[in-house]
Amino acid sequence: MLYACAKGPTEAGSVDRSIKPVLAGGQHTYAQVAAGFVHTCALTVDGNAFCWGSNEYGQLGASTSSDGCGGRPCSKSPIAVSGGLRFKSIAAGWVHNCGVGTDGATYCWGGGSVGKQGYLGDGRLSLSATPVRVQADSAFVALALGDSHTCALTASGMAFCWGQNTWGELGDGSSLDRATPVAVATQQRFRSISAGAYHTCGITLAGEAYCWGDNRWGELGAGDVGYNATSAAAHTPTLVRGSLSFTAIAAGWEHTCAIATTGATYCWGRNEDARQLGDDSQITHRGVPGVIAGSLQFTSLFAGALATCGRTSSNEVHCWGGNYYGGLGNGEIDASGVGHPVRTLGGPYGQVGIGQAHACGVASDKRLWCWGDQSAGQF
Repeated sequence: MLYACAKGPTEAGSVDRSIKPVLAGGQHTYAQVAAGFVHTCALTVDGNAFCWGSNEYGQLGASTSSDGCGGRPCSKSPIAVSGGLRFKSIAAGWVHNCGVGTDGATYCWGGGSVGKQGYLGDGRLSLSATPVRVQADSAFVALALGDSHTCALTASGMAFCWGQNTWGELGDGSSLDRATPVAVATQQRFRSISAGAYHTCGITLAGEAYCWGDNRWGELGAGDVGYNATSAAAHTPTLVRGSLSFTAIAAGWEHTCAIATTGATYCWGRNEDARQLGDDSQITHRGVPGVIAGSLQFTSLFAGALATCGRTSSNEVHCWGGNYYGGLGNGEIDASGVGHPVRTLGGPYGQVGIGQAHACGVASDKRLWCWGDQSAGQF
């Protein structure tokens, strides 16, 4: 497939991928975007939630037809999440989504396959194509969704998680799946939290980074591990090594990146499939933080399955990692990944959401731009 050269963002075309940002999301103006594995959800400026892309697990929050996605249920245009709720924030997992409602409650929709259920936190082991209320005694102010688990923070920084717990990603000291929220086994209080596929990380009020769950590739940052170290999981929070203090953290599928108080960005975990550690190396994985290539300093980070993006103080976005479908938005495709930050075209972007191989950004005018894989109607 050939692509014409372009100097900047263009309108959406008819191909199944775009190597540069294209206008997406219909006629709405958006305050936030969240990207799942092959779907996208966004909040309008007045708090209404819309989703589009794959709907195999009800992750769009409403029923859809196949809509030209190879027989799979999907929507190639935004559809309103059913239930009439309004949200203050939204987060996307691989096949489910959650949002903090304007009423203070947390709601989730979508779900998983047989044997991997309980994502939604409502006490039932089933998926739901409409938002269901999470059964929790505490109100949550921040959410982080992984492949099949969800974590959340209260206003005081207490961490709770629910869903699949095979690798200890819930951090409660067990391997039991949980259909409702359980407290993470720590006295630490967190200012932010992020979830990878099967691991979770948070930054404490003191700036320390703790991670728990899957550590096969060193994604917990707790020390170097062997290749595919299946016995290296941690079921309670473990301190990231290096005596660093952090201001932001973002967990990808099997890697983690964080911004230190020095302004430098560090990454750790798996690197072999997309060079997602961003240090221009060819190592398979790393179990301790390593600084990324270049001298850019970021104020925030956004991680997807195989890529990470950082936003500068001027709202420029630079990304590294998987770029097979043009998911870095820099106008190029690289099947082996990009091992250093490259600038995403367009912007400035106030916020970015990254999925498996696509990403979207909310521009300064509140319009939505997306790039990468669009084979399932992700944009």
